[in-house]
Amino acid sequence: MYSPQKEKEIEDRMAPKAKKEAPAPPKAEAKAKALKAKKAVLKGVHSHKKKKIRTSPTFRRPKTLRLRRRPKYAPRRNNMHPGGTSLTTMPSSNSP
Repeated sequence: MYSPQKEKEIEDRMAPKAKKEAPAPPKAEAKAKALKAKKAVLKGVHSHKKKKIRTSPTFRRPKTLRLRRRPKYAPRRNNMHPGGTSLTTMPSSNSP
């Protein structure tokens, strides 16, 4: 059964509610904004978008972003020495 006294007791035990304070705009500003919106609605949108005249029969694809390569590891290199001999087969200076 509903009792206003019981409801008051329950509210007293509950945590206090945080009050939200929204900053209200000044009335003059709000009125001006509303009038501007009203004029825009009454005026309406009466525009025709003009199609771009194409002067060339060739379609040129637009240049898009081309990122540089960013490898996760170093690329493999050729084992050949610039002189044409392999570094692994070249004789070592300290070998007999």
